[in-house]
Amino acid sequence: MISELLRIELAGLPPTVNEMYRTGKYGTRYKRPEVRDWQEETAGMMRSSWEGDPYTGHVEVRIVFRFRGKRRWDIDNRLKSLLDCIEKAGIIRDDSQIWGMVAHKEEGIRDCVEMTISEYTRPCEMLVNGG
Repeated sequence: MISELLRIELAGLPPTVNEMYRTGKYGTRYKRPEVRDWQEETAGMMRSSWEGDPYTGHVEVRIVFRFRGKRRWDIDNRLKSLLDCIEKAGIIRDDSQIWGMVAHKEEGIRDCVEMTISEYTRPCEMLVNGG
């Protein structure tokens, strides 16, 4: 049986990778202050829903991006800033613990993200163990 560690709904959509970084005057790359603020706020919401120390095993992340309208955007561009928040919130020690991920987008009545973090179980183990 798969153990769910955290389920959370976040208002709005995460910043895209294109919005995350800028290049400074001397070619130095930096994270934009608005993105740092968004990540701190999002990690804080995740942290308030999490009890205990960071999980040390492998995890799977399931994400549903809901958005209003018929905007066109790439799903992979919104993942990085959101996944970084899981580590920043102290839910896991390092985002290399993410061994599985399912993400999709769907039209909705408002912009939001539903995210579930669960213990990762290899697909073959699930078949053998009936999970």
